Amino acid sequence: MALELFKAAEKYLVPKLKEEAEKRLVRNLTLENLIESAKLAVELQAKDLESVVVKLATKEIETLRGKEEFEQLPSSIIEKILKPGK
Repeated sequence: MALELFKAAEKYLVPKLKEEAEKRLVRNLTLENLIESAKLAVELQAKDLESVVVKLATKEIETLRGKEEFEQLPSSIIEKILKPGK
């Protein structure tokens, strides 16, 4: 639900709704929805979501590397995961 609201808020330029939807996406981030959330964060420039995605992915890097989905992460996210501090 938050994903659809986020996309709609972006499409119809409703910043407050986008902000609330992004907060919900951040709160509900899991390894299972990490890839989709990462793609969305980059596509729609959701900096808070992107930051949390990078933190979770960095923490769980060994688990992620064992999955083929890892390569589906946006290159900018992979770069931040593998080169923290930049």
